[in-house]
Amino acid sequence: MDHSIVICTRNRPNWIKYCLNFYKEFNYNGKIYITDDSDDNIYQINKKNIENFKNVLSINHEIGSGKNLKKRHQRLILSRYDIIKKVNTKYFSIMTDDDFLFPNFLNNAIKFLEKNNDYSAVNGVSAVFYFDKSYEIKKINNLYWPDNDELDPIDRLMKYLEPEFVSLPTIGVMKNSLFNDVYLLEKELKYKIGT
Repeated sequence: MDHSIVICTRNRPNWIKYCLNFYKEFNYNGKIYITDDSDDNIYQINKKNIENFKNVLSINHEIGSGKNLKKRHQRLILSRYDIIKKVNTKYFSIMTDDDFLFPNFLNNAIKFLEKNNDYSAVNGVSAVFYFDKSYEIKKINNLYWPDNDELDPIDRLMKYLEPEFVSLPTIGVMKNSLFNDVYLLEKELKYKIGT
């Protein structure tokens, strides 16, 4: 599969284990990039746990470049942005350690992007799970993202500036070529655009 998953984590070793086990069980055969902003002792726990999956999953695990920043959003943005630069597959998805993408969605999203060259990203329905302290599922809600069916690519882009779209397309499938253009511009301007 010409797809990568970028996972951001910080001090949640159980969740990264659950996440990787999920992709192992679904026989995910793309690449997984983990940017880890955890404290040093938790990073070592994550490293050990991740090693247990490397025989069945292609994983790149590294310390996040924003690890030492004090503000959470700055840390996440910098770490995520820098690891995305390393993704070398045609498609990728971004998520945190408690998010899961289902293989059927991945396959359908990639097929859609292959057939529709003027689209650069696809989102699907999200299922929000609520757990009790024993990690038993208490409740499930479906979260539907708003439609963006504008015919003109510029109109679609402008719609993403509206408040209900601000979090998109974090959990979806994106074309890597979109970011490659940003990185070239960044080098030309000598300015880190994504941060």
